[in-house]
Amino acid sequence: MSPGQGSLRISDHVQYTKVEGDYVLLDLGSGEYFGLDEVASLAWEVLAAGGDQDAAVAAIVRDYAVEPDRAAADVARLLDTLRDKGLIEGG
Repeated sequence: MSPGQGSLRISDHVQYTKVEGDYVLLDLGSGEYFGLDEVASLAWEVLAAGGDQDAAVAAIVRDYAVEPDRAAADVARLLDTLRDKGLIEGG
């Protein structure tokens, strides 16, 4: 997947909440919980607000001392995992 391509959205069967600064996701279909670390939580927050992959990368670069290429690779890997688990759709 190329950065910024396609529209991402959180799957309808996913509920999420922020707990002590990190997001916890619940797949209502499977009953499985997923915890996101601080950086992944920032990416999730951007996506939940309607942002895309590029916006998530920009937020991580802005808030953390990380090179854009590294942030882009990390976000791409996160989105692939979230998509594989059925937590997001599109992209």
